[in-house]
Amino acid sequence: MKRRCLIVSIVVLLCAGGSVLWKYSGRLFHVGKVSDTYLKYKDVPGVGATFVKDFAIMDSVRADVTMLRAFDSLTWRQLFCDFVEFDGQDFEDEQLEKFVFGDGIVFGKRQTEQREDAADASKANTEIIVLYRKFWTVLVYNTGTTEELNRIIEYHINQYFTN
Repeated sequence: MKRRCLIVSIVVLLCAGGSVLWKYSGRLFHVGKVSDTYLKYKDVPGVGATFVKDFAIMDSVRADVTMLRAFDSLTWRQLFCDFVEFDGQDFEDEQLEKFVFGDGIVFGKRQTEQREDAADASKANTEIIVLYRKFWTVLVYNTGTTEELNRIIEYHINQYFTN
């Protein structure tokens, strides 16, 4: 009798575990549902690339985030220049070094092409870029609305000044 209860309990636990795994498999395994930015930088030497699906920024705002971290100064300089457009401004080398390797955060926004296999079509065409110069880190948020843009900027400003 005890053996039968044990077997039934194991079967029930396996079924429950399987259904939980099935429900959250999209968040655990990102097969085909990552950003173009992640795909571009995941194999670049000197760059650590991470993709997080549905990152909770505030109570009602979630966005897909790609985090890129440079491990050396040359890679950081290249990453920074990939994401920040200088609009034809001429900087002296010393000014550029202070701007790239300074302290603080830089925000940007850019439009991207619509991907057919994008996880969420409403979030697939706008990227919010946050650069933490002190930590050599770039965060790229795939989002869709101006409200989400404002919440992301507010979140990072609060994080920056509280830490």
